[in-house]
Formats: sequence, C-alpha cells, structure tokens
Amino acid sequence: MGSRLSAAAVAFMALSTISVHAQPSREGSAEEFEAKLGYQTGTVSLRGGMATLRLPESFRFIGPEGSRRLLTEAWGNPPATANRVLGMLIPTAASPLSRDGWGIVITYEEEGYVNDDERRRSTTRRC
Repeated sequence: MGSRLSAAAVAFMALSTISVHAQPSREGSAEEFEAKLGYQTGTVSLRGGMATLRLPESFRFIGPEGSRRLLTEAWGNPPATANRVLGMLIPTAASPLSRDGWGIVITYEEEGYVNDDERRRSTTRRC
C-alpha cells in the first residue's frame, strides 16, 4: 500500500490521570456505555480494506463511531479529536473508563508517499 498507515499512540495515559473515570451518560451506567462501544477481537479490517489488523488477545478494537464516543463523551476531548479516526486499540486488561484506561488511536494520512516510478523520473536528468 502506497501511503503509510500511522497508528498514533496518543498520550492517553496522561489524560487518564486528568480524569477518565466513567462518566455515566444519558444512556445510563458506565457498563452500559462500554457495552455499546462495539468491541471487536481477532482479525479486523479497517474501513475501505486499507489494512487488516490481527489483534493479540491482549487488545480489542473499537471502530470509528465507538472511538468518537470514547474520545469525546467518556474522556471529554473536543469533537475534533475524533476526526479521521479509523478506530482504536484498547487493552483488555483495563476498562477504558477506569483510572488505568488508555488506548491507541489509529488514523491514516495520505501524504508524503512518492511512488518509485515517480521518484525515478524526478531524479533522471536529461541533457
């Protein structure tokens, strides 16, 4: 795949110390909120088939909508933090709503890639 997939390990450990305790929402308890995040395990395909993730048992995946809800509603981040998020990896050892909760945000930027053919053409000089 031409462009690089960047998995940005966002410093949610720091955010968790600020306060990522379960914030019961309009929907009910923290357990109900977490149950609706849409966890996936095993082999997961990112939107558009751009990548396939083979998750170890120590991680689970949340898609774009669950990620948006976790980032903004539970963790209190501004809505723009969820823009272009393809999903998140959440460790199975702790709830993302607990004091020990954290996650890895997966995004994709299609910039900086130069096709090998284009590179060769740009470095070939004609006299």
